[in-house]
Amino acid sequence: MVGPKIGLHPVWFFFALFALSYLFGLVGTLVAVPMATAVGVMVRYALRAYRNSTVYTGETLKAGPTLKG
Repeated sequence: MVGPKIGLHPVWFFFALFALSYLFGLVGTLVAVPMATAVGVMVRYALRAYRNSTVYTGETLKAGPTLKG
């Protein structure tokens, strides 16, 4: 269907359709795919940022030069 073209797993695709159509009816059905895609993009971005952070990698930040005055 549409899922692979937008980078959304079929399970999340159908979950978004069912959940938003249950909550908001026809309008929820119409906005389910764009909303799920937007959330998917934000989650992938957040995971990428977290995995590149020092919290995940365990690296310590290098100290810059200190000013002696």
